[in-house]
Amino acid sequence: MEENREEKKEPIKITIQRLPASDIDYSKTIEELKDYYKERAERIRNGEKELATLDFAMLAYGLDCVEWAKKSFQFDLDLGEGSLLQFQTVLENTAQVIKKGALPKEKLDGFLKMFTGFYGLMILHNIGGAWVQSSIGPAIEAAGRPVFVMNCIIRFLNTGAEGESCIGFYGKFKDLCRQAQ
Repeated sequence: MEENREEKKEPIKITIQRLPASDIDYSKTIEELKDYYKERAERIRNGEKELATLDFAMLAYGLDCVEWAKKSFQFDLDLGEGSLLQFQTVLENTAQVIKKGALPKEKLDGFLKMFTGFYGLMILHNIGGAWVQSSIGPAIEAAGRPVFVMNCIIRFLNTGAEGESCIGFYGKFKDLCRQAQ
């Protein structure tokens, strides 16, 4: 008789490193955040390298997503929760391109960062929290809970319309944060 043995997997130990408080005001509009980005980028170019932080990089990726969605889909993404539907459409269309094998790996990484940045901006703007560095990559910590935003984006892109939507995940996370308060 054949024995069916399941290997016990060791849980992944994830460490979280909180970063210095950000001076990015996530309550601002996309246009205001673009202005902030331009000013900060100029200061970095002028030698203030310490301003090149994780949260600044994620802001840059999120703003790139806004521009790309405008050019590619004629969507005017903003940080209101109404933009989640358009963002979900962007993810679903990108998932289809990936499924067809039409998105090279080197470009996929850029899209992942861009989508992670925008989804992170949505969470920070509407729910709150802060970017943190973890042993498996950047995350947002809100109400004491880490959200591995890039992992969410990867899952959405892998499952397409068949999986949980970014809207559904966002709603669940928002509810968890409310309950924690």
